[in-house]
Amino acid sequence: MGDVGRQSFYRQKIVTQARSVEAKTLRSYLVGEIQSRRELAPEEAALVAEDALEYLMHLVDRGPGQIDFPAIRGLDAHRRCSRRDQPEQMVALTVIADEDAEVLEEFGVVAMQVGRMARCIEEAYFQGCLLDWPRLGVLFPYNHQALRQRLGPLWEMGALLPVAGMSKERRQKMRRLRPALAVECYLRGEDLSSVRRKLCCSRTAWRRWWQIFCQMSGLEGDDPEEAARRLGQPAALVRAFQELWAQVRQDARMSEKVKREGLWVAPVPPGGGPRQAFRQLLLKRHRYTPAAADQFEQELRELAHRLSSRGRSPGQIVWTGVAQDQPPGRSLGDCRMVSAVLDYLVPEDWSLLHRDRSEELRWARLVRLATGAYYQGACLSQPDLAFLLGVSVDAVRAAMERHPKVILPTRGRLADMGPTLSHAEKIVGLYMQGYTETEVVRRTGHSLESVERYILDFARVSYLLERGMPPTAIRTVLGCSMRLVEKYAELYHRWSRESGWRMGRIRLLAQAHLPPEVKKKRHVGKPKEGDAVQGKGTQARYATLPAREMTSVQVAHLRSRFELAERSLVAERAVVLTNGALSAWEAEHGPRRLQPGQMLWEVGGKRIVLPLYDAAWVRRLAEGVSVEAVRTHIEIERVNALLGADPDRTVEDLWRLLDQRRLQLARGRKEARFLPPEPYPEKLPRRRSRLVFVFLAT
Repeated sequence: MGDVGRQSFYRQKIVTQARSVEAKTLRSYLVGEIQSRRELAPEEAALVAEDALEYLMHLVDRGPGQIDFPAIRGLDAHRRCSRRDQPEQMVALTVIADEDAEVLEEFGVVAMQVGRMARCIEEAYFQGCLLDWPRLGVLFPYNHQALRQRLGPLWEMGALLPVAGMSKERRQKMRRLRPALAVECYLRGEDLSSVRRKLCCSRTAWRRWWQIFCQMSGLEGDDPEEAARRLGQPAALVRAFQELWAQVRQDARMSEKVKREGLWVAPVPPGGGPRQAFRQLLLKRHRYTPAAADQFEQELRELAHRLSSRGRSPGQIVWTGVAQDQPPGRSLGDCRMVSAVLDYLVPEDWSLLHRDRSEELRWARLVRLATGAYYQGACLSQPDLAFLLGVSVDAVRAAMERHPKVILPTRGRLADMGPTLSHAEKIVGLYMQGYTETEVVRRTGHSLESVERYILDFARVSYLLERGMPPTAIRTVLGCSMRLVEKYAELYHRWSRESGWRMGRIRLLAQAHLPPEVKKKRHVGKPKEGDAVQGKGTQARYATLPAREMTSVQVAHLRSRFELAERSLVAERAVVLTNGALSAWEAEHGPRRLQPGQMLWEVGGKRIVLPLYDAAWVRRLAEGVSVEAVRTHIEIERVNALLGADPDRTVEDLWRLLDQRRLQLARGRKEARFLPPEPYPEKLPRRRSRLVFVFLAT
């Protein structure tokens, strides 16, 4: 049972890290934009985003995760020789892809590593080139033995993954490209999840491969070059699928499965290129209107222009990280993101390449990625760095522990979050030794805002400790963790003995930046400005009341029921039209609905509506108008309604019905008896009044 629990905890860590990375990908950005603008369900928005991302890759010369890399020209270059004797050609390789996060979440780190290696080998093969072991080693920081061990299972399955320098026996075992091999295994009856696990294939890649295979039904006899041009795919891949389709026709078992799934007729893109094919997908598959399709296509072209590789060196990629000024404890969806151009590969990496070890290359790339993002206003987390390097988070953490004198500007260190130790002791220690804030920034690698926050928090804790406040109360006042308060208390007792003159400056800082709760206690009795306006605490107490109005509840119900966007114009318009239709029907047929918060009362045989809750005045209450003022205005509206039905009535009649406490206080004047002449009944007679409350159920 202990092993099972440990495995479950490990899997949960992997899933959390993968989703943290996936939230920063271009695919996640497209899903969010499509879902908010088109108000689609998450699953449908993901399908539209996949097609949009594939079309976007046709518009850019290099994707965000692509680099230009020198590969060996020719598909028969298997003779082992030094690099200076090899003919080279620059090829585009996708070292980082959005779908890698799916593989990481579902199958783990090793599957993600193997999937990346296989993809780069295939992309070089499609461009008529090969990669050798040194080139794979500089692309992915592993030694040659680890690279062979990871690619070995794919070779045993027969995957066509040629590497320059392979033996002839190994090359003869490779029979089919990985996409066609995955479809073949599935058609032979293997479980799809098992096939994807063995071939390190994401769900997105599988859907793309399966779609290409389905399209072969209409392109079986066509020329591979022409079919590849129509599909926008490499000719070698189209040729492999055509061969598989011919094999399917001759295999009765595979043919039966194809017929059972109804794949004989598959849509083939028109001959107008990727743009026309994408437009047909939007119109027919995703039900876009022609105008909406044109607008979406234009927006993707503008995005492609922003993602253009102009100004990027051949070894640079683009990655998105959290902005440095974002505080801890905030979800990734609420954080401001910053895109940074990072040096994934530089000429110096070739000098760090070693056949039997990869620690030097891995550490150099780790430092380069973290500091490069930091200088561009972004901070990468440990899962980000692990994803970019293709290693586990434990490997990144171990590399950082082997270099304790180098402080990488990661998200956890800059924001002091996560399971890592706080750097408050080091920063406060440097400041108490006489270093300025700027010098502390240079020595620690933290931002100036982070250093100032550490010092100011330490000053506040020290000030409250000197005033005799217990640590539990300090935690409540400052809103920080108990662990941090105890650490600052320890630093206070230490530095108050060692550097009394520096503690004087700490006291001045604390007095100039006292917490709001402490300021209130110091200024008790000070008159408030504007008695009719309530304080911030009271205002925050009533800030949620406008969200409980009938229209807001109706919009929230539609948004939840039909999975609409957070600010849904469709839901708001539907509520307006529905309420308008109901009001028109009431005006025509006579019955009138009571709004939530209204009370029906019979006075002298007449029915009147008394407001217990007025939406307009409740909004004023949330804006800061005092509770007493709002109560008075609503009471005036009740009196006007009462006088409209019976001019002889007074406000005491309302008090008798709604607020008997005020009636008793009114009768308790000095010239009158405190108690009324007769006690008021607990329930009013039904012949005199009737109360009707209307509640809106969501």
